[in-house]
Amino acid sequence: MEAKLAQVMVITPHPDDAEYGAAGTVVHWVSQGKEIVYVVCTNGDKGTSDTTVKPEELAKIREKEQIAAANLLA
Repeated sequence: MEAKLAQVMVITPHPDDAEYGAAGTVVHWVSQGKEIVYVVCTNGDKGTSDTTVKPEELAKIREKEQIAAANLLA
């Protein structure tokens, strides 16, 4: 019987929540060879004190940051 690669789904409400709450666990799972899938339920277009940034621009920034953080843990 061939072993199947285990998969993990990390579900968070906002970008960067997984890194604050579960980064160590995610790194542990990766070290065990598990494939990690992130589900981020919002696009991060809110929550800045910089009033000059438009929500669409902020969402793009947060997406890039989230991808970079996930790649760092992989």
